[in-house]
Amino acid sequence: MRSSIAFIFIAVASIAAGVASAAVNETYNIPVVCLHGLNSSAAEACFLLRDHLEKIHPGQPFFPLALDEEGDSFKNIYEQISDVQAAIRSLMNKYPAKFKYGFHFVGHSQGGLVARAVIEESDDFRVRKFVSLAGVQAGEYGNCDTFFGAMDCPTLTNMMYSWIMRNVTSVAQYWRDPNPDRYLSGNAFLPYINNEINPALYRWKNFVALDHLYLFATDGDAIIVPWQSCFFGFYDTDGETIIPMEKQRYYIDDTFGLRTLAESGRVTMTMVPGKTHGSWIHDIEMIKKYVAPVLVD
Repeated sequence: MRSSIAFIFIAVASIAAGVASAAVNETYNIPVVCLHGLNSSAAEACFLLRDHLEKIHPGQPFFPLALDEEGDSFKNIYEQISDVQAAIRSLMNKYPAKFKYGFHFVGHSQGGLVARAVIEESDDFRVRKFVSLAGVQAGEYGNCDTFFGAMDCPTLTNMMYSWIMRNVTSVAQYWRDPNPDRYLSGNAFLPYINNEINPALYRWKNFVALDHLYLFATDGDAIIVPWQSCFFGFYDTDGETIIPMEKQRYYIDDTFGLRTLAESGRVTMTMVPGKTHGSWIHDIEMIKKYVAPVLVD
């Protein structure tokens, strides 16, 4: 009798261990690709998240993209999109088994916007979860006394929308004048990736193919101005009142698929009060509580 009971216990334990093992393999087999932000690097933006995931998600592949770092992150965003596409395609070719079921894409700050553009522009990518950490999704209009020397915002806007700046410098390509006519005529990147100018159906199709979109922000962010840009909100024409995502024209018209994702329950917005722009990549408790838990399948 005792031997029979012992056998049963052993059998149940073995089955449980097998189920647990299968769960681990199933849960953590989707790779994570991580992209840094402006004037940053893969080490600064991605390594703390990588090290934490190695502890709690054993076996989950993690690929920080060490390209267009530091000063090179200021270059034309269209070039950065091509660089990221080439890097990811190289990974897909090198590790076909790992990327068989797609990958999760994490982008911080400017990297969140570049990652979104990459998703929209890449028919051959299967992005499962897109995690935007303080991503400058709706544009930037502020910190005018710190960008390229002290000046007021109208003067800085004139410089940003000059031919050379808007075609060469990444910041100018998501600089958004609160006047919609000025923004649409002066910005050479953001209106296009928002499908507000020269709309392309493939961008919409690629974006709505996401399993889920996670948007993270903090009201203590002094880098992304306004901070609601991380949630696709932005200033009204007065440069002070915030128009939330749901009342933005690109959402109402569903130009690139944001409304479709939201109405199907595939958009989660998380605001953590009082934190800084860098908290999403430097604060291990923030990473543990908010970022790592969504990178599970």
